[in-house]
Amino acid sequence: MSLPPTAEKYLQRLEVGLEAGLGALAAAVQAGEITIEGDAVRVARRKPAPTDPRVQSARRGMTAAMGTHELSAVMIEVDRLTRFSRKLLGRPARSEKELVTLYGGLLGLGSDMSAAELARMIPSVDADSLGQMVLRLGADKRLRAANEAVLGFMRHHPVASLWGRGLNASADMMSLEATRYLWSARLDPRRRTFAIGTYAHVLDQWGILYDQPIVLNRRQVSAAIEGALRQKRVDHLEKVAVDTHGHSHFGMTLGKVVGYGLTPRLARLKTRKLHLPTGFSGAVPEVLKPLIAPTPISRRVIGRGWEELLRLGASVKDGWYPATEALDRYGAAARSDAVYEAGAALGKLLLTLYLCDYLGNREFRNEILDPLNQGEAVHSPQRAIHNGAIPAKRGRTTQQLEAISGSLTLLANIVMTWNTHHIQQTADRDPSVFSDDVLAHIAPIGHGHINLRGVMTFDLGHSRSALLGLPMTAIA
Repeated sequence: MSLPPTAEKYLQRLEVGLEAGLGALAAAVQAGEITIEGDAVRVARRKPAPTDPRVQSARRGMTAAMGTHELSAVMIEVDRLTRFSRKLLGRPARSEKELVTLYGGLLGLGSDMSAAELARMIPSVDADSLGQMVLRLGADKRLRAANEAVLGFMRHHPVASLWGRGLNASADMMSLEATRYLWSARLDPRRRTFAIGTYAHVLDQWGILYDQPIVLNRRQVSAAIEGALRQKRVDHLEKVAVDTHGHSHFGMTLGKVVGYGLTPRLARLKTRKLHLPTGFSGAVPEVLKPLIAPTPISRRVIGRGWEELLRLGASVKDGWYPATEALDRYGAAARSDAVYEAGAALGKLLLTLYLCDYLGNREFRNEILDPLNQGEAVHSPQRAIHNGAIPAKRGRTTQQLEAISGSLTLLANIVMTWNTHHIQQTADRDPSVFSDDVLAHIAPIGHGHINLRGVMTFDLGHSRSALLGLPMTAIA
């Protein structure tokens, strides 16, 4: 894991970075980019970017070029391009009815609609067939592969490279309203309703990279690490941006050990302290001394649990011990445990190193905030697809919750992929109007032009032969 066998060698390397980071932060204070008032640090609010009339005009032109469409037509077109139905069934659909039933079952899992409601929306299939397909999709565990196929095609478009490098992601939770009688339902403090969470990793190119169900009102750092490790679409993520709920000192250490840098946007930032190890040999600028924590971090504590900390990281990285279980084991209740004490102490030093960059470097700070804003924006199409409560008949088991979360992710990715495909086609037809600097500000999350409700007609048309048996062409 490219880590030294002893904690002292790692701390020596870390001290060099701390000294450089403190110097850069002091320079930012002297330049007036941030201010220190007493023992609190204040960062100027980020100003909104000036409105570009070219972007507004291009968005209107793009919406007019796309027109209005039914969700059924969107699903058929994306399936023709990605063959996600074959991933879900494990084979090509044997008949048009089976394929339409598959689409209906996916809608049933990913939205709040019951089988009876879907049968009224899709007259060509009956409620019993839809109910059986919902159960089948929930048991087969092929939703992850289907999502990877759709996301791979989305990233295949040149316009995706204008939205991001594909190396950074944000991780955030969205609550789905649920009946209070589900064992995993908890009261959402914001919406004041019982809910279940779906935790999604959103790539900086807008697609949802990984999803997993999560219980509300719990620390999300374990889900952030687990999703970054288990996703298969990106070889290695450089940064995973999280909010305060996705951060803990021990989690920051575990993320660094397994090779992923968690970059949190922290609440109460002005009261955060900078921690230094005992015997720190570097220079501490006078202007930063009010921010330095009075108690240094013990080298002995880190050294005592270092070996077992590396062992834990290796187990998590290779999948022998899921991060979700590891962080439950080494949470705040594990105080006095040598591994926890070492991880929590080292996490404070790593957070100090990160805060030096976050506070002192505006460009780096924007690299953290932009993916988080993207992740929040992706909730818009997800909310439009799933805008009701999960009934008591669903979500009773972890497997069912994974199927609901995976189906919602797949439907959101289908909408964003369809938008991306048509954004690319429109831009190719008129490159003078849709230049690269304009396309970089047109996101594929719009859904007002797609009818997500009402009677749906699944007309396969010219896609019938492609979806019902011809060999699949590798696209991603």
